Amino acid sequence: MNRVSQTSCLKIEGISKAFNNHQVLSDISLEIEPGEIRALLGANGAGKSTLIKILSGALVPDNGEIFVSGKPVQTGSIGAARSAGIAVVNQELMLFPDRSVAENIVAANISAKPFVFLSATSRRKMARQILDRLGSTVDVDQRLEDLSLSDRQFVEIARALCAGGDLLILDEPTSALSAVECDGLFKALKVLASQGTAIVFVSHRLDEVKELTDSVTILRDGKLEGNWETSSIDIEGITHAMVGDVEPTIRRRTGAKVDTNTVLELKNIETDILNDVSLSIKEGQIVGFAGLEGSGTSALLEVMGGVIPTKAGDLFLDEIPKSFKHVAEAIADGLVFMPPERKHGGLWLDRTSKYNIAAAFVQRLAPLKLLNDRKITQTSLARIEEVQVRTTALDTELNFLSGGNQQRVLLGRCLEQNPRILLLNDFTRGVDVKAKGLIHDIVVQLASEGMTICIVSSEFGELIQICDRIICMQKGQIVAEVAPEDVDDLALLRLASSTAT
Repeated sequence: MNRVSQTSCLKIEGISKAFNNHQVLSDISLEIEPGEIRALLGANGAGKSTLIKILSGALVPDNGEIFVSGKPVQTGSIGAARSAGIAVVNQELMLFPDRSVAENIVAANISAKPFVFLSATSRRKMARQILDRLGSTVDVDQRLEDLSLSDRQFVEIARALCAGGDLLILDEPTSALSAVECDGLFKALKVLASQGTAIVFVSHRLDEVKELTDSVTILRDGKLEGNWETSSIDIEGITHAMVGDVEPTIRRRTGAKVDTNTVLELKNIETDILNDVSLSIKEGQIVGFAGLEGSGTSALLEVMGGVIPTKAGDLFLDEIPKSFKHVAEAIADGLVFMPPERKHGGLWLDRTSKYNIAAAFVQRLAPLKLLNDRKITQTSLARIEEVQVRTTALDTELNFLSGGNQQRVLLGRCLEQNPRILLLNDFTRGVDVKAKGLIHDIVVQLASEGMTICIVSSEFGELIQICDRIICMQKGQIVAEVAPEDVDDLALLRLASSTAT
């Protein structure tokens, strides 16, 4: 452990918070030292997100105090938290896509010091120094929207450091990264820790917690379950502390469906990313696509869902040629794409579950004058019950729901569009083990009823668990197809990357 001082970097005393008489956090206290990498764990709804929002100044606690380097921090003030050196990198990245890397990194510094002028040269130099500190070779003049997700993650961390963060809070930073990209991030975080930066690492990937962190704090139902040295607790112990005793979930039927009709066929598909991709998919199959970022797995789903156009090649639905120029055209033909980012691509987090699900059918029913509040409530209620979200969440803003519940609301909205083929891109991103099991069960049930499902996931174990077939991709091409029962995570990683070992 890289502790460089006996003074706590962060000390929390008696933090509590309730929403509408529901106690979300109860008397949370903990200490983190400089140079320490602390995992903050808990099932969805355990209170992690609320605690992070309180630390960042976005929420005012009902009780409790926060101290950084021994000094009290004004709660409920984002500016005070930043001035104290608390920097948060959220799961959904908060960057300016049309601006350069340098402009994004120094934006936090400019907001903290609004009357200090920085020339373009100074901005580039400052950005370069921070990226070098992280071991990143990203071009500071490149536009954000042209970067890979992993490079954007580094830019977000660099921006937090630019604001003078002594305490870096990372909320699910690896949820969309490949194993190789995670390795690069972990090396950078260990360098920061060796320089005295305290890091709070939130993740549902427990193997990463064991690999990276020094210590573990686990919340359960809003209460502090305990603190451990990472070396003193195994993954089974962590899981039990997070969720208690959980009944094993029965997974997908064994063997792929082979006696059904081909519902979707792609021939020689070309895009800026895809290169001569051909495949066919049968009705009722769950087909997984395994690959590292940039391999083309996400682009392939986006072609099927009408998100991006093709440059060449043909797509056939029930042997009928199709050419989708827009998402709406794909939806009309029964291909529904579920985006990987809940915040930017999928949900209105400041609206209720009912509003979000109603958005899928309001246009369909309103022209027929069949729309009223009772109809909206009935339809939305039936859908959230199907995806196993508690019915009390119907009139709750999504901001107040856990990530797992938000993800199931998004799935419910996709199902309200009546898909024949459901395209799921990292559909369990950032949700805990229990919530993931519920979503898996829903997907398996949909397939057993005849729906065809295509899945891209950054967690190869997930594909092995629930898919009938797994197609591996590299550099925009299909390189292998395997049966899930014949491979493990490591074998898939080797197939998806010639450099993986």
